[in-house]
Amino acid sequence: MGVIKRCYEYAQLTEGAFDITVSPLLERWGIYKGTLKEVREDKLLSLLQAVSYKNIEIDDNDKLISFTHKQTKIDLGPVIRGYAVDRALELFKESGVSKVCINYGSITRMIEPPSEKNSWKVGILHPVKENSVIGSLQLVDRGVAFVADYPRYTTVQDRFSLHFINPKTGKPVKNGNLAVTAMAGTAEEAGVLATILFIHGAEDIQRFSAILPEKEWLLLSEKQKGDIEFQMSSGMEKRFTKGEEKIFKFGKGSGCPFSP
Repeated sequence: MGVIKRCYEYAQLTEGAFDITVSPLLERWGIYKGTLKEVREDKLLSLLQAVSYKNIEIDDNDKLISFTHKQTKIDLGPVIRGYAVDRALELFKESGVSKVCINYGSITRMIEPPSEKNSWKVGILHPVKENSVIGSLQLVDRGVAFVADYPRYTTVQDRFSLHFINPKTGKPVKNGNLAVTAMAGTAEEAGVLATILFIHGAEDIQRFSAILPEKEWLLLSEKQKGDIEFQMSSGMEKRFTKGEEKIFKFGKGSGCPFSP
């Protein structure tokens, strides 16, 4: 209940830029089955009626969630992994363990740094080169989320389509963004911010300061083939070190801590 209520608030404050009711679109486009399908415009317009956080009704007294549209469904993917990481970290803290870094599904959060270190070194997966990172972050007590569109689908009717769907247009995202790294006070908030940035870009990011005051971000995009452009917040500039590395000490993928 608490997670869904927060998701509703995220949607309200971002005017639908983040919306967990995107599930019918993900299902229709074939995202869940990994086989992208074509969707006719008339079918898309009909389906968009089901995609709105305003279709969610929350009854606090009965602890009941309901939908005003029969086709409305929710997908908590960007949030639930971050929530799980945050909750796991709380359990470690309650048990007296403080030197912890947890990575789950490209979402990471850590508390105190490892022994004899000032911070955790966290890798950012290269958006094009396999088994390589494009840079790293030095972090303590932060939540970090990594969102990227690595090759998963073939073209649909000669049009390359990504596996992220814009909840406002109902269509796959095709904006040139390759990957986003978002940082916030919690892993859950970082997951929300990363999703918003990947779909909508960085132009309106200041609008979200009210709900994510501790936000920092890095956006990688492709302006020319093979040429990666870096855009980042001022706070991220102080934490990000550009440079490719290949060997991870504890695992592979974005968010995995690896040896200096």
